Amino acid sequence: MNVPRMLGMHVDLLREEVSRVRIMRLGFGRACICTQLRHLLSLIGPTDEVERVGRNAVTAIYELFDALSQDDLPGLEETSLVQERRKRALDAVGELERVLCSAMPSDEARRLGLDWRAEETFAHGSEQM
Repeated sequence: MNVPRMLGMHVDLLREEVSRVRIMRLGFGRACICTQLRHLLSLIGPTDEVERVGRNAVTAIYELFDALSQDDLPGLEETSLVQERRKRALDAVGELERVLCSAMPSDEARRLGLDWRAEETFAHGSEQM
């Protein structure tokens, strides 16, 4: 099963920001990442799995922020701790992406006119005609 295209775009942006965040612009990077993650999670209907995976992603991303803040050589080669935390954060984003394959739109998403389930049903129905 594929991630709905609209959610996939949000995941791609999130993954890109997590890959690029550095100590030099940590404040800005943190704001972008937190805003993107919060917005993405607001579009998904709450389930136990979504909440668990979302919490794991938030934790892993904040651990990356902490590692970057403690980096002794900002701007130079990343420490092994930063590399490990970045990998863990990217893995958590990947796990979130996996959960999004079966995610239902939240009430907020529907209010915004974003109902990928209805769009998929319509797309599949028009293909069969």
